[in-house]
Amino acid sequence: MLEWIVKAAPADQRLGVETTLYLAEMLFVEPDLMLYPRRLEPRDLTGAEITLLIEVSDDSLSRDLGLKAGIYAQYGVADYWVVDAERRRIIVHRRPADEGYRSVEVFEADAEVTALRAPALRMRLRDLVGDEDAPA
Repeated sequence: MLEWIVKAAPADQRLGVETTLYLAEMLFVEPDLMLYPRRLEPRDLTGAEITLLIEVSDDSLSRDLGLKAGIYAQYGVADYWVVDAERRRIIVHRRPADEGYRSVEVFEADAEVTALRAPALRMRLRDLVGDEDAPA
């Protein structure tokens, strides 16, 4: 996934890998991948300025879909993806509000997902992780 986002990210965007994101004075998170405008430093970001935020989940799935999704929505992260490694799917959260995301859509491994604010970022999870069910 990291290679895909590095290759496909627009030139005006910067990629943070497990970068600390301060959403409030006493609230910070460390998302797995965060794409944001190159003109900003991570310490200056607000949730609403983030282009795409991705959490890759295995044992953290319930926290990423619950607590973290609530925090990201409250702070205006417009495009939040949770990659469910075990079930091989991406849960896309959009339209943030104080009470949570108003749009949550599940994309199976063969479905194409496009970043809301960076349409050049398109991918199918199956292309990144392969298809372990395919015949050899």
